[in-house]
Amino acid sequence: MFSSGIWKEKESLESPHLQFLAKGLPKVVESAYAGSTLIKYKASWDKWLNWAKKFPEVSIIPADPFIVCFYFNELLTENAQLGAITSAFCGIRWGHISAGLDTPTNHPFVKLCYSGALKQSSERRPQNQRKEPFTPDMIKDIIKAYGSTNNLVYLRFIIVCLLGFSGFLRISELLNLKIGEMAFQQKGLEMTISKSKTDKLREGNIVYIAKTGTLYCPVFWTKKYIVESKLNLKRDNFLICRTYKTKHGHICKGEYSLSYSRVREFFFIVASTNNKGENSTFWITFIKVWRSNCSSQ
Repeated sequence: MFSSGIWKEKESLESPHLQFLAKGLPKVVESAYAGSTLIKYKASWDKWLNWAKKFPEVSIIPADPFIVCFYFNELLTENAQLGAITSAFCGIRWGHISAGLDTPTNHPFVKLCYSGALKQSSERRPQNQRKEPFTPDMIKDIIKAYGSTNNLVYLRFIIVCLLGFSGFLRISELLNLKIGEMAFQQKGLEMTISKSKTDKLREGNIVYIAKTGTLYCPVFWTKKYIVESKLNLKRDNFLICRTYKTKHGHICKGEYSLSYSRVREFFFIVASTNNKGENSTFWITFIKVWRSNCSSQ
């Protein structure tokens, strides 16, 4: 990919210094994307390459918009899911842009076929595998089930649910959040999200959480958790951190952020039973929703 399109101009360079600068340019281009995103785009681009190489008449790069639509149709015949079709679209776009070329994904016909492929793929998906929304009633039931305890593990669980829901936060944004990036104000809570998948320029984002004055207020529960855990003693402490059990209860180790896999595991554990250890219709529904959401992450 770094030998096609605009990169062919490297061959005409005579100056050793310009050749040196050109050699390091691919790394600059790749730095525009997060590491995980780059891996995903490269894999999708490679799949497009392998498919296109099967047909001598197909131009891999720049790709013909009509042929790209054939590729989407091929994915449909293989019963590809929504994520695979989206990855194919983004991978082809990334490959062309990184080569300094106009991307066929901007073509109106390609956009039309892409939308149609997504719709067909979605309609084929079994009803019981479709994602369901995380509702306010679920949040309320979580508070009712675990709000009466001072157990830091359950308070942390409440915070993950409340802040993630009210702030529209990704789990990675929550896990990277530190105490020093939070400021309690008269009307609510201000959080600085220093690292986000959607923050391409790494400028940081400010998220405001308003006080509600109710039992389900995210600001109240966040403050309660921070005070109970004593995380406010150090600004570098992670909000969603590891806990250790002692004979006097749990203590928080703010210097270590909780891992995504542990958060996911804990959701399964808590969602399987309510606070009395009994199965309930709510928790059965809740765990189905959580499993559905986690399967694509």
